[in-house]
Amino acid sequence: KRKYKMQSVGISDVRKGLIACQLGYAFVAIAPIIVASSEVHGLAIAFWRSWIGFVSLGVLALFRRRFSFSILLQTAPAGLCFGASIGLYFWATQLTSIVNASLIIVLQPLLFVVASYFIFSEAFTRIDGFFTVIAIGGAAFLVLAGTNSGSSNLKGDLLVIIAVVIGAGYFVFGRKILETVPIIEFMTGYFAWAGLILAVMIAIATENPLSSEGLEWLRIFSVATATGIGHFLLNYAQGKAPFNMMGVLNLSMPVIASVLAYWFLDQGVTSLQFIGMAIVITTLALHAYFRSVHANSQNVE
Repeated sequence: KRKYKMQSVGISDVRKGLIACQLGYAFVAIAPIIVASSEVHGLAIAFWRSWIGFVSLGVLALFRRRFSFSILLQTAPAGLCFGASIGLYFWATQLTSIVNASLIIVLQPLLFVVASYFIFSEAFTRIDGFFTVIAIGGAAFLVLAGTNSGSSNLKGDLLVIIAVVIGAGYFVFGRKILETVPIIEFMTGYFAWAGLILAVMIAIATENPLSSEGLEWLRIFSVATATGIGHFLLNYAQGKAPFNMMGVLNLSMPVIASVLAYWFLDQGVTSLQFIGMAIVITTLALHAYFRSVHANSQNVE
């Protein structure tokens, strides 16, 4: 029977990690709503988001005097995965339908489950499996109940799969690196690498990241701020929240994005989508509760 690798994490830390993780995803879910109302290409927004994050956190890292070339090299795998996953996903959404892309992303928690068991030696119980399957089903129902259109494309679907795998790799590398590197320095490093690989993607796509003006810059800074706060909270959750739960809680993003799109973009939400939202929210809440109880029993033992 597998035990948690980090048994020293108390019930209070687990709860803090789960709350930080959920809040982090909520902030990250704001970005697509802002991007949807922008005329700037998604790759360019991702490019500026990374470099704004690098400059902002880099200044803070300089004052802290903890950042080093060694840390920069350590953050390379996470940063390259972070940037590549975003770039590939934006590219894929231009080739295949949003429904296909969203359904593939919904399956990402399964990668977290595999990584949590085989890489981080976390226990995976029947309760975890039950709630994971129900949450994925609810999120898939939410996606399918929408009114998204577009035609399927095998190349686009494959790119989404690659983006999802690479995106999960970012979290795996991040969890390992954050054991020895502070959050601010970690984020400074991976934003630099993400900015570099996105610059290459922009060059290949022949997009001009300097074409933004006026209100578009406000949107870009808003995306950078929201996602910066979100990823700080997600990185704080690393080492506290169980890794497979970080993947499952990611399923709350379609719910949050749908609600925000309804309020700010006047996009309709069907009654079936509300059912999907209710399934996801209820399942995640119950899973978090039982996971906290399980973590408490592990510490008592």
